[in-house]
Amino acid sequence: MRLILALTLLIFLGCKQQKDSGEKVTINGLEISKFLVDKIESESGKKFEPLKRTIWKMDPRTKNGFRLADSTLSGIQIPFVMDAKARKIVRDYLPKVSPSGHYIYLKNLDFDENFENSYYDIAVITCKDQFELIEFVQTNGLNYDVTNEDVIEKLKKWNSESPFFIVAAYEDGVEADFIELPKDLESFAKEVYQFCPDVIEQGVGSEEELVKYFKTEKSFWLWWD
Repeated sequence: MRLILALTLLIFLGCKQQKDSGEKVTINGLEISKFLVDKIESESGKKFEPLKRTIWKMDPRTKNGFRLADSTLSGIQIPFVMDAKARKIVRDYLPKVSPSGHYIYLKNLDFDENFENSYYDIAVITCKDQFELIEFVQTNGLNYDVTNEDVIEKLKKWNSESPFFIVAAYEDGVEADFIELPKDLESFAKEVYQFCPDVIEQGVGSEEELVKYFKTEKSFWLWWD
């Protein structure tokens, strides 16, 4: 009996500790639920830090007329989290973060020294929806004359036909999970290839393999080299 009571008490206390008190914290200009911050930091094993993005700026003093400049933005990030763990956190917490006007996503794909494991940064920004996220990140394929506006327009079209949610966004690529698979995967593969040739030419190798990827992973990605 005492053991049962002790276990019941532990369960009760555990549930109590998991409750969101509604307390907010402000980190780098971003006001967010302290409960969610604590949970994400606990699961990632790391602390949030100010979000930084590397951007190009014109600079006539350099040989090519540009220079790289770090900009601290109104947002937070946890750097260098292992791929599988980072994806799980983003997928688990996006429905919990987005109602408060924020978006959690993956950025900055990286690898360890031996290129055996992949890592992402987990980022949170103030954002009304996933398309504003793409505008914020300025995703583009300028090597193929694909502008940020083109990317947003194409993603909106695809989303209206087969809903999805974006899990990763960076300047030259996007990754998204389907909520509903396209009805005609072959046609969708052709459209992806036309819009972003590197998905096949430097990725899966053929439209047939791309269709298999859609079916297996229930997701799609774009990347312009």
